[in-house]
Amino acid sequence: MKKIFFSWSAIALMSLCIISCDKEEDQIVFDASKTKNPVLSVSSVSVVLAEPDNSKSALSFTVQSSDYGFSAGPVYKLQIDKKGNDFKSPVETTLGNALQKSFTVKELNKFALEKLSSIAGVSNDFEARIKSDLSAAVASLYSNTVSFSVTPYFVLQEYPVVYVPGSYQGWAPDKADQLASVNYDDNYEGYINFPDKDTEFKITPMPNWDADWGDDGTKTGKLKEKGENIKAVDPGYYWIKADIPNLKYSLTKTTWALIGDATAPSGGWDTDKPMTYDPVKKIWTVTLDLIGGKEMKFRANGGWDINYGDGAKDGSIPPDGALDFDAANIKVANSGNYTVTLNLGKPGNYSYSLKKN
Repeated sequence: MKKIFFSWSAIALMSLCIISCDKEEDQIVFDASKTKNPVLSVSSVSVVLAEPDNSKSALSFTVQSSDYGFSAGPVYKLQIDKKGNDFKSPVETTLGNALQKSFTVKELNKFALEKLSSIAGVSNDFEARIKSDLSAAVASLYSNTVSFSVTPYFVLQEYPVVYVPGSYQGWAPDKADQLASVNYDDNYEGYINFPDKDTEFKITPMPNWDADWGDDGTKTGKLKEKGENIKAVDPGYYWIKADIPNLKYSLTKTTWALIGDATAPSGGWDTDKPMTYDPVKKIWTVTLDLIGGKEMKFRANGGWDINYGDGAKDGSIPPDGALDFDAANIKVANSGNYTVTLNLGKPGNYSYSLKKN
């Protein structure tokens, strides 16, 4: 009986110890006054991305860990939002317990365009912070906010094309400028500069002379297989359209300008700001003062028959840096002196850029 009594006493004592230990753990009290917020730093405050640099490092965020007053393993999330949005709808990237997040040029370009709704060719302003989470029972800790800007590059889309060999480039189809069919319907268009008068050319479906279209001989905009050379009498920058199913073509000589209340007070919606063509870079440029919060567009020949904007007029498609025919006005974010670039040299991939000087 004594042995049995001793055994039960030992078990009771062990149970008491376990209960005592549990009670001590339950008595650990979280003291919010002893916490230390994480600290965030960024490697650059302004990044301009270029496709040839895709594999290079573009931007890094570094975190100094948070402190909860005791040994803990929080989960860190990098939050990025448009500047001025007060993190109402941030894009979150979970870092786990890592203390750094780095982007290559290609990764950051994709992230900026797809996740942050950035506009290519334009400086986009963002803010970032770190959110530190320990458990649902403990309030999140937030780092300081860092500001930075990213100028993404425009990602080209591939479309069906035809080739425009001619006297302006040595009659070489494999090296000729192209026209694109953005609707995949054999209707092609694009812009080509003819520096000399009486430039002659043809249109080929492939980068060779196996087949081609030329003028039907009437000089009335009708195409014919193996027809005569098409002629642009005056030198200039031409908008060329080719309707292959209906065997029609058109040539429209253009000069380009910027217009809008963003160009005030010297400009406005009734005053063009002429742009200058660079035949080497194949772009149009103008340097001028622009007003933040105001709008602008690109138009040809001092009228509205040919004009380009960015995004749908009804707002259903946001601006993305790609120019669309007769689309929404382009809003300028901040006032300043800018070099504005218009690039119509890549058919189906017309773009622009605003570079603050």
